[in-house]
Amino acid sequence: MKAYVINLPEAESRLAHMREVLAGIGLPFERFEALNPARAALHPCFAQIPPMKERNWVPG
Repeated sequence: MKAYVINLPEAESRLAHMREVLAGIGLPFERFEALNPARAALHPCFAQIPPMKERNWVPG
């Protein structure tokens, strides 16, 4: 089994904690860099998301 850790680049202590916990149980993991809202808006895929008023999503 493999674990996935989603982690903000600036959250180094959280990543270190997850490294320690997962190593302690012998579980390998792959880190994915998380995006905060400011950085997400700059990501190329953000342009593919329609404006909120154009989304026909239901609450919940």
